[in-house]
Amino acid sequence: MGVLMIKQIAGVLLLDDKAYHELEQDRSFRPFAVVYATFFILFFSYIPLNGLSDVIVLIMSPFVFSLFFLFVLTSVLYMIAWLMGGRSTIEKSMALVGYSVFPLVMGVLPYPGTLIGALWCIACMIKAMQIANEMPLARAFLVVMIPVLAVFLIAFYGLLPYDPEAQRNIWRMPWGYTKGLH
Repeated sequence: MGVLMIKQIAGVLLLDDKAYHELEQDRSFRPFAVVYATFFILFFSYIPLNGLSDVIVLIMSPFVFSLFFLFVLTSVLYMIAWLMGGRSTIEKSMALVGYSVFPLVMGVLPYPGTLIGALWCIACMIKAMQIANEMPLARAFLVVMIPVLAVFLIAFYGLLPYDPEAQRNIWRMPWGYTKGLH
């Protein structure tokens, strides 16, 4: 069982069509287990930095975050794909998205690992949406990038100071909001 799961994860990481088609039929708990293992590794990789302050929180955080991440992300991607003519079911999408988040394990490595893992995860999700929804690669790219861009816009807006004048002028200033930084 473990060897099969490792082969499936390797196929996803290599963006192998055959592996994605096999995983489409997966109705077990394994996609959730992959997501949980990914976040478990990431959370425990920060122990040397933060110490073992609360073991229960460290064990439960990946579990709760994995549930939230898998269900919310899959639902958003499924709805966007459905609006763009996708033919998948939520179960197929969840199976493939579950395996597609594994590259986030690269976040164990500081800075370049996080960026490489995030980009690789996006590539795996694009392939997952293409296979699950039987759609062209360009449309699958849009399905995945719409939520990614939305998250970046929300994060950018959240970083703006709450100053109506600054928010009106943010697009006119070449270097962003600089009031009070002199």
